[in-house]
Amino acid sequence: MGYYLYNHLKILGVIFLCFALHSNVVVSSSSTAQKRCVHSQKLALAQLRDLNPPAPATTPSIECWHNYSMKVMEWNMEEEEDCCSWGGVSCDPATGYVIGLDLSYSMLSGEIFPIFNLHHLQTLNLSCNNFNSTPFPSGFEKLRNLTHLNLSYNGFTGQIPMGISRLTRLVSLDLSWMSAYVELRKPNLESFIMNLNSLEEVYLDGVDLSAQGSNWSQALSSTTFPHLEVLSLSDCSLNGPIHPTFANLKSLSSIHLEYNKLSSEVPTILENFMNLETLNLAGCELYGDFPKNVFRLPKLKVIDISGNKLLRGQFPEFPKHTSLQMISLLLTDFHGELPQSIGNNLQSLKVLDISYCNFWGSIPSSLANLTSIIELDVKENRLTGSLPPFHSTSVPNLSYLDMSSNLLTGEIHSTVFTLPSLAQLRLNDNKFSGEIEAFPNTSSSVLEFLNLDGNQLRGVVPKSIFELPKLFHLSLASNNFNSIVKFGMLGNPKNLEYLDLEMRSCNISKFPEILKGLNALEYLDLSDNKIEGEIPSWIWKNNLEYVNISHNLLSVFDEYYPNASLINMYALYLHGNRIKGSLPSTICNMSSLEILDASDNNLGGLIPECLAKLATLSVFNLKGNRYHQMPSNFTFAHSLRTLNINGNRLKGKLPRSLANCKSLEILDLGNNMISDSFPFWLVKLPSLKVLVLRNNMFYGQVKIHGTKHVLPNLRIVDLSSNNLTGELSRDFFQSLSAMAMTERNKSTKNVIVGEYDWYYRDSVTIVNKGNEMVLVKILTIYVSLDLSNNWFHGNVPEEIGELKSLIVLNLSRNVFDGRIPTSLEELSQLESLDFSQNKFSGMIPPQLTSLTFLEVLNLSYNQLAGRIPLGSQFNTFTNSSYIGNEGLCGIPLSRKCSSENDARGAQEESLESEAMFDWRFAVAGCGFGLVVGLIIGFKFLAEIIIMWLVKQMKKQPRRNKKKI
Repeated sequence: MGYYLYNHLKILGVIFLCFALHSNVVVSSSSTAQKRCVHSQKLALAQLRDLNPPAPATTPSIECWHNYSMKVMEWNMEEEEDCCSWGGVSCDPATGYVIGLDLSYSMLSGEIFPIFNLHHLQTLNLSCNNFNSTPFPSGFEKLRNLTHLNLSYNGFTGQIPMGISRLTRLVSLDLSWMSAYVELRKPNLESFIMNLNSLEEVYLDGVDLSAQGSNWSQALSSTTFPHLEVLSLSDCSLNGPIHPTFANLKSLSSIHLEYNKLSSEVPTILENFMNLETLNLAGCELYGDFPKNVFRLPKLKVIDISGNKLLRGQFPEFPKHTSLQMISLLLTDFHGELPQSIGNNLQSLKVLDISYCNFWGSIPSSLANLTSIIELDVKENRLTGSLPPFHSTSVPNLSYLDMSSNLLTGEIHSTVFTLPSLAQLRLNDNKFSGEIEAFPNTSSSVLEFLNLDGNQLRGVVPKSIFELPKLFHLSLASNNFNSIVKFGMLGNPKNLEYLDLEMRSCNISKFPEILKGLNALEYLDLSDNKIEGEIPSWIWKNNLEYVNISHNLLSVFDEYYPNASLINMYALYLHGNRIKGSLPSTICNMSSLEILDASDNNLGGLIPECLAKLATLSVFNLKGNRYHQMPSNFTFAHSLRTLNINGNRLKGKLPRSLANCKSLEILDLGNNMISDSFPFWLVKLPSLKVLVLRNNMFYGQVKIHGTKHVLPNLRIVDLSSNNLTGELSRDFFQSLSAMAMTERNKSTKNVIVGEYDWYYRDSVTIVNKGNEMVLVKILTIYVSLDLSNNWFHGNVPEEIGELKSLIVLNLSRNVFDGRIPTSLEELSQLESLDFSQNKFSGMIPPQLTSLTFLEVLNLSYNQLAGRIPLGSQFNTFTNSSYIGNEGLCGIPLSRKCSSENDARGAQEESLESEAMFDWRFAVAGCGFGLVVGLIIGFKFLAEIIIMWLVKQMKKQPRRNKKKI
């Protein structure tokens, strides 16, 4: 039996050997028969190489930079070299013609016309090159055998040539993201694709298709695309809805329409795309209800409908064995409860982003069963319940977990800190409570980012957190920890770059010694504690970029304040302490400093002159100190946006060099002792939005030199409590064009003034409705003009009615006379109006009753007379709004109006209206006949004069009687 088996094996071995030898002969024979590169093809490729320099013309795009090669430069141009062996070149083995050319990432930047001599090309890939906004070359129509063309990310610009539309064999066309401006206009989309019936993949991302108008979807679906599988038209300036005929494209497996202005509902026809694997409609201004059954499509893997704020919807119950791998609903109006089936049935899900939606209810514990999940983001909802029981075996791939800004409660399981792949953990701004238990195996953790801010955690922060080896960002602020840790017992987390220990109730009284060893630390926040004494010199480390030690009990700088350059420091917060002395001049060594806030301390003396010369400084806040002299030279402060030295003891004049601060938005010098004329040169500051000079010794007239709208952005003006004089000119009001803007004609709504980044919010103190208020976020919709407590006199021009956005208007405690302008009725946003303690006379204009937002009215201590108007907000004002006007009568005053008062008031009102009408009529008469117009005008003028004389005669006896 063994011998028999042996012989059979021997025979099989011989057969195998013969087969192998035969195969080798066949291969060798085939190799010998393969044609070498045709000479004309080699010449074309050689010419292509000669026309392109060996280095990229520009910096490659982000999508391309990492794969660049020199394959074209490596082509061997020797005579005997076969070009079919060159990198990126493929030939037909039977003919030797070049049929494939992949020159992606090849640093090409010159001419490509030699390629058009390769008439047998079937595939051409020129993606990720640097043609540097070169117009499209012509000649693509010569490549009639092309089935695959890829020109993405290569720098071509302008109109896509018609020649490409003649390549009727194209199966795949990729013209995406070629440059900043590429368009299909002549031809438009419909004409371009008309004959491309073989297409299976179309990528036109970033191409301007607006010439097609709103019928882009009809253009696509009216053409026969029986095999079209991929349609990618993101950011193409499309507008208008998806037409029902789009349902004809039944073979589609991938639809990318993100970042277009479809401005429509999502069509239910999408529920019938049974081959659909990817659907991206992000940022398309969609609204209405999203069709639920799209989530149940059997092959769907990716759905992204994020950024459609008006798009409503709810999750369905998911069936088992779905293919979904990514769901992104970020910034939509999806709502309702999360079904348990998310965790139980979506076993392939890798990314779930439902942040900034309106989901509520208990968070499903089944989320811990998402075995494939990599990114899980549910922040900014109203989810309740406890943290799902994540374990290393249940979510082995979870890298990013964000459940911040919800209503989650209960304890934080320590196992979450050592999940095997977790790099970022954000649980801040919830209601987690209890203590964090110590956890083992910290050495295996890959956690880099940990944020537990804004919870109700208590007890002692476990040492384990500080032993996480890769942790670089740690934020534990705003909790109820009774102690951070015993810092002296800790290890040294050398990678820590960001540390936020802002804890309002932790009673930290001195700087933690552990900070000395954190050489990599870049961000440090110890604000809102009770740290007292001096600021140690070792806190200033060369790597520190952000330091916030505000709202403590610090009193002095260490005398060994460093001379190091601190070139990385961009933000320094010292406000709300008790620091005395002065800012050390070495602070100017911080050559990257953007924000310096040392407000509300006891600093005094001279403000370091060098601070005004820091070219990077954007926010300079020394409010509430004792400085008596400000820097004199702001010539180089080109980046300065906020200068706030309110509430110091500044004297002298304003430095004229402030006119160089072209970026200045907020100038607050109120509550000082500055003695100077009104700084008319402020018109040189085009970005100025807030001007506060209140309670100083400015004097003279407020004159604006120049044309209208010279202060185009000024929205808050406070010149109160100075010695300003003169009349207010029409030019002054007409220069405040931002105050004249209504919500309808504002280009941007609710833009925040004084918030330059997430880390700084400016504040300004103003008087509103008789009370001081602090605006922490100054909105452009808040508009205020306060000229009170000065020596302004004369009439208030009717042009004040042009300031239609005013919310607060205060002209009190001046010497204004004449009548209250009737144009105030145009100030429809007005909430507070104070004209008290002036010499205004005449009646209160009844037109003011149209101010429906008016909450505060003060017309006291003037010379007003007649009946107080009634209606709307005027029915809510009390006696205090009118006292000191002996001629006023009617509700709410106890003084009743006599018939004589009524008659006189009606007569005055009639005279005013007649005068206005008659003079307009007289002037208008010039158009029909100057003589007739003048006669009528003089006639009515005579009547007005006679009535005025009668009125004066009637008043005279009462005046004499009053003297008796």
